[in-house]
Amino acid sequence: MPNYEIPEKLPEDFVEWANIVMGEILGSPNYKDPSKRFYGKLTTSKIRRFLSLVIDILNEERIRTQDELKPESVRKLMMARVRFAYEAARVDDVRRFVDVSGIMLYIKDIGKSREKFIAFAEYMEALVAWHRYYGGKEN
Repeated sequence: MPNYEIPEKLPEDFVEWANIVMGEILGSPNYKDPSKRFYGKLTTSKIRRFLSLVIDILNEERIRTQDELKPESVRKLMMARVRFAYEAARVDDVRRFVDVSGIMLYIKDIGKSREKFIAFAEYMEALVAWHRYYGGKEN
């Protein structure tokens, strides 16, 4: 587990939170020797697969103006949560990513809120970006 407490709700400054999360997962963000950072089996490809589940929903919801997600989007989001749990159970490094990033908590907190979902999708994009920035493995 991380050296800090994971907020129960996605922080407003989720981009900085994603930076902190990836720093924790990959090693200190200011650590200069990449050979001593932890990468494990958490690859950009694995995180991008998670992101693609979310982007699929986002593409439908971004053009809408209603406050609540469509019932189909809520269902897809619940199934994405199941997929995250399944992948986390298969690979310890993915489990660490899911646990440290708070993904499961944040999905649960979305409920039917379109606004919270869009912030969550952007958080997922930020996680992928910080993973690459800190030199996370590609495959």
